[in-house]
Amino acid sequence: MMGKILKGMMIFLIAAILIGAGLFVWARYLEPSLLIVREESMTAPVSQSTRIVFFSDTHFGKWYSPGNIDRVVEKINEQNPDVVIFGGDFFDIYARDKEEIDLEEFSQKLGLIDAPLGKYAVWGNHDYGAGASRIYQEMMEDGGFCVLKNEVQTIEECGITLYGLDDAVLSSPDTDAVFAGDGTDVLVCHEPDIADQMDLHNVELVLSGHSHGGQVSLPYLTERALPPWGRKYIKGSYPLENGMRYVSSGIGMTKLPFRFGNIPEIIVINLHPFI
Repeated sequence: MMGKILKGMMIFLIAAILIGAGLFVWARYLEPSLLIVREESMTAPVSQSTRIVFFSDTHFGKWYSPGNIDRVVEKINEQNPDVVIFGGDFFDIYARDKEEIDLEEFSQKLGLIDAPLGKYAVWGNHDYGAGASRIYQEMMEDGGFCVLKNEVQTIEECGITLYGLDDAVLSSPDTDAVFAGDGTDVLVCHEPDIADQMDLHNVELVLSGHSHGGQVSLPYLTERALPPWGRKYIKGSYPLENGMRYVSSGIGMTKLPFRFGNIPEIIVINLHPFI
């Protein structure tokens, strides 16, 4: 009897070790290497159907190799976007990783992104931290991106007005911004929760990142690890009065080189005019 018990315990232990090893390999090497496209469609007061590609939280550096910029650019262009928007946190910790980062090459690669109605970006907390604030805007602009910092940009061809909010963790977002309500108003803010301090009555679309969906999704632990301003809206779509809020799980990693239950993603939002 005792022998059967010991044998059962040994089988259980071996199975637990194999499962644990498999989960480690998945979270450390396999899931972070994926890059999927999630697609959403909605009607909005646009003058023509418009395809927005939104990517966020690349965190290029120690945990997400700068060499991955090629596949990110390729994946974006495969979606045939009209508009491309970056949601912040381009580098992870620039001061730590700058010897491995070629800013000119990044700008050149970003310049290969093809979006006939424009490319736009906002600031994230990692774009301010660790010395990145000195290089972020110039690098993005050299790559053809218009960086919005509490600024508005109208895309007249499709009737979209973009509001790019400043970072909420290390800077000063203008939460008193007034949305005109003419055409389609799109708010882009790195941290999703800050938008609740704004009047979103006239806003059709809010795009955010920051939370990484928790990066590693585990009961109880994930909630405790979520960042400030990214604890209420964690990932996926949430309804607005007149549209939708989408929170991207992002692409790269920070703090730890793991992803589990949050596959790196690029978001496609198809805006269709009312019939």
